[in-house]
Amino acid sequence: MTYEEAINFLKSHQPMPDTQIPLPWENKELASQLANEIESLLTKWEEALDYFMEHPCEESIPLFFNSLGDDDGLGVYTLLRHYLVKFPPEIVIPYFKSAFRSPSPIIRTWAADFALDIHSGAQDFIEAMLPLLLDSSNVGIRICTISALSSKARKGFFDWHLYETFLRQAYEKETDKDIKQSYEEIFAL
Repeated sequence: MTYEEAINFLKSHQPMPDTQIPLPWENKELASQLANEIESLLTKWEEALDYFMEHPCEESIPLFFNSLGDDDGLGVYTLLRHYLVKFPPEIVIPYFKSAFRSPSPIIRTWAADFALDIHSGAQDFIEAMLPLLLDSSNVGIRICTISALSSKARKGFFDWHLYETFLRQAYEKETDKDIKQSYEEIFAL
């Protein structure tokens, strides 16, 4: 795939189609055709990602975020984190902020999932992202964020004490009991 092919593919698939659509199994031929078309598109998405992994390009970052469809892309969307980590925080932070403001809940949720994973060692990145993530009105984003923080803290990859004041304030504002329980797991470490 060339630069033009990769960019044009991403531009024309904002977002990718849902892979969880109910297929018309009463018409096996049509169902098979639709499944093959979805698989072909996901293969092209992955080829575009492969191209940009070899030739990182800032222009592709928002296109990748906005290409994320209504599910997991049969597992290929998770590969985006390996691309985003190629960029320093000062490049990707504005794109994450934009993704957090997306009208699409799936884009906001993927951005939350990627945010703390890709630059977990960059304190300035975490400080910029935590307020956006934990103050989000989207429960899915808050769940993703606190789950990632909890997992990283348990593994010793995240020193929550650096952010204790902010995390305790966010905990006090939290209304979801499951999310509050995840905070409590972090505080117990």
